[in-house]
Amino acid sequence: MTDMNASSAVSTSQFGLLMEYFKKNPNRDIRHPEIVDWATTEYARRTGKVFRDPDRGIRSLHQSGFLQKIAKGVYRYQFPLLIPGRHESAPTAVSCYATHAD
Repeated sequence: MTDMNASSAVSTSQFGLLMEYFKKNPNRDIRHPEIVDWATTEYARRTGKVFRDPDRGIRSLHQSGFLQKIAKGVYRYQFPLLIPGRHESAPTAVSCYATHAD
């Protein structure tokens, strides 16, 4: 038996923690030291463990398209997510709650 349930394990994953910070700070340029300092402190507070390589997680979020790289060491989570090549008024996501005509 574990002392953590599945939802708290997800919220304290290193990758999830980085995503949480950027989602709570959308449409804002965030400097690398700001996110690294917060993530390492918050991860230690939540888990009692050391966040070993937040740089890799940030880079991965950028490479996957979740973050925009504004300048060296400056990232932004754009909400709503704008997909390059699409008109800004076009929808960028499909709702999983779409209704169907009966």
